[in-house]
Amino acid sequence: MNHDHLTAFASPPAWSVLLGNLGRGSVWLALVAFVLSGVFACLKRPRASGIALGAGVAGLIGTAVVLGSLVLTHRFEYLYVWNHSALDHEPQYLFASMWGGQEGSFLLWALMSSLSVLLVLPRVKGERLAYLGVSALFLACLAGILAYESPFKPIPLVEGQWIVPPDGKGLTASLLNYWMVIHPPTIFLGFGALTPMFSWAAAATITGDLETWVRGIRPWAIFAASVLGIGLSMGGFWAYETLGWGGFWAWDPVENTSFVPWCAAVAFIHGIIVQVTRKRSHLSNLWLGAAPFLLFCYGTFLTRSGFLGDASTHSFASMDLRALWILVGVIAVAVLGFAGLYGWRYKALKASLPVPAPSEGLLSKQAFYNGGIWLTCAIGVFTAVGMSVPLIQYFRHADTKVVEERLYHQVLSWPFLPLMLLLAVGPLLSWKKLPWKEVWNRSSVPLALAIGLTGGLVWWVKLFEGGLAVDPKATTVFFGPLVVPRLWWVAFLCGVCLFSILANLARLIKYAPRDWPGRGGLIAHVGLGMALVGLIGSRGYEKKTEVLFNSAFPAEFFGRQATVVGRTASLVDRSNQIRVQVTKEGRSTEVRPGLYYMDNGEEKPVPMKWPYVQGDGLSDFYYVAHELTFEATEPMKMDKGQVAVYKNLGIKYDGFQMVGEPGQPGTKFVANVSADVGDKVMTLKPAMVLQQGSMDHEDAKLTDALKVRLVSIDAGDKSATLQLMFSQPAYPAEVYYKPLTRFVWWGVGIMTLGGFLAAWSRRATFKSKRNAAEQPAEG
Repeated sequence: MNHDHLTAFASPPAWSVLLGNLGRGSVWLALVAFVLSGVFACLKRPRASGIALGAGVAGLIGTAVVLGSLVLTHRFEYLYVWNHSALDHEPQYLFASMWGGQEGSFLLWALMSSLSVLLVLPRVKGERLAYLGVSALFLACLAGILAYESPFKPIPLVEGQWIVPPDGKGLTASLLNYWMVIHPPTIFLGFGALTPMFSWAAAATITGDLETWVRGIRPWAIFAASVLGIGLSMGGFWAYETLGWGGFWAWDPVENTSFVPWCAAVAFIHGIIVQVTRKRSHLSNLWLGAAPFLLFCYGTFLTRSGFLGDASTHSFASMDLRALWILVGVIAVAVLGFAGLYGWRYKALKASLPVPAPSEGLLSKQAFYNGGIWLTCAIGVFTAVGMSVPLIQYFRHADTKVVEERLYHQVLSWPFLPLMLLLAVGPLLSWKKLPWKEVWNRSSVPLALAIGLTGGLVWWVKLFEGGLAVDPKATTVFFGPLVVPRLWWVAFLCGVCLFSILANLARLIKYAPRDWPGRGGLIAHVGLGMALVGLIGSRGYEKKTEVLFNSAFPAEFFGRQATVVGRTASLVDRSNQIRVQVTKEGRSTEVRPGLYYMDNGEEKPVPMKWPYVQGDGLSDFYYVAHELTFEATEPMKMDKGQVAVYKNLGIKYDGFQMVGEPGQPGTKFVANVSADVGDKVMTLKPAMVLQQGSMDHEDAKLTDALKVRLVSIDAGDKSATLQLMFSQPAYPAEVYYKPLTRFVWWGVGIMTLGGFLAAWSRRATFKSKRNAAEQPAEG
């Protein structure tokens, strides 16, 4: 750590030291309380175990309160506060810095997990002791990780004294965004909600009660999947609005760490439906209930252990070795312990299974649910394998690289397509076997409408004007050497999603009035289909071009012209935006992509950028401005008498002359240039002046916006290298056209609404003890 910028050696105030000690003490209080909770559970003392669990939760809450106090009062003598907050941070970013680093995110995980366990506890009856014991063991491990991966470590002593830095390093530029305030708490609430699912699954395995637990955990599982889903989507929105690569999702290991448990949670929800309705899937649901938690723990190990430091767009510090071993121990005990419990109890569990309802064949809801569960799990497994590739490469001592986005798309399209077809047809079926004709009658209208809408989509994207139309010759790799036309492949994928949307809407309209609990699931299906149409369409049909924004000549793209008209602030102000006037058919709008330069202690400031997203109906125009430049052209080597043309300007090189003694400072090399500017010819004399160890340029003014620079001369062939320079800075930029992006936002909102509605309705059903009489539903 570099201390050159510190003002003076000084001790922190006594109250700050006291707060730090209180924070560390709160962690140890939580650890001891969770251990005691586990011990009391083993001693079959549920009341004492519950009280100890509550004390542990209080300890974690106290830890969070102390950390928040240190951050908000700028106690930079603590390493975590110094690393992740700064005096110039707005209050919301100071608050967000509590989870801006690895230690804070572990605290957030522990806090959300413990609160989730406590909230679900009143629902747990016969499995209460086992549930408490399993939960307490895991929470004790998380508290143990926090004891070593502590946010209360002081800055290392300098000359034996504890120093107080005048300011902190602060959050990285990409984290100074409103999504940082709301995304991590949301996604970690989803992660924490997976803990009760695992604990109750393990408890049900121990006690052998395979019926009660699924009814109790069902609303919570739907809630967990819904929160995890909205957290995933928030991460995609954050990437879209901040990173500037034009997409929502790149299959980064950190993204997959959230996506894989979500797949397992969704599979579990639908497995519960099969179990409750058909008296099947009892044993597989134990694994499906435990899998989301186990998979997230594994993903946490991948992303937080430091193994993938060079393979992810996200950056995380390597864990303290002792904390890492605790995390490895958690994973090993959880996986091996659950597998051991299952194997030990297998015969007894199997013997306790009720008589299942008879199988109704392929054309029944049961078959479609089972197929959907398997396909959802397949997507999760394939993704888990993909995100594990860098770890495999690491242990093989190879360069760690993430699996490319295109490969994920090629592989996952195989389970995705049949899954969406099952999602479309499944809601239209009955639990009793239907004849083919009846299935066709129920699905033909949604299918016909989907085909019509897909045809309209193809017509729409082919008729775009201004260079936006999809190239009919463009192709995409389907799998291996198989290449398919992109226009029709993307349309087919969107059409399958549209079929799913319309089929679920048909089911919702016809049957929902007498199937209140099922409405939420159908709404969630509609939202999922809409979001997928947006993701597929915006990525598959996007158009991208590179332009140069400047104040001299309009940049032309997609039937539009754009000219820089100024900035909103200085180039070192992180709120700065480049003001660009965009004109189409006489109508002008102003877009403002963000760009500023950050001093990170290096010789050259680092450019930081964020995109400007301009909504246009169902689509987006997406602007990203890059590092400024004054270069209007590349250097042009010109022979005597040669003419170069730029825009409507003609520049002729007429030779050069030298003024002064060769090799002596002050010697000037002058190029003779004539330029046709409108209706007049100008004589220009750009020059280079030899200085001690360097060469200075004396540019010649061509227009108010342009100058001519002499870059170099060749005394041998009498040629010169000239370059046109802007008088005012210009900005290389990327512009994307992203069709159908509005569907992503609308779809996520509808999906989340449906999920919460389903969770609430199942909670009400459970609470009123009407489970035996509940109607079959979509979940």
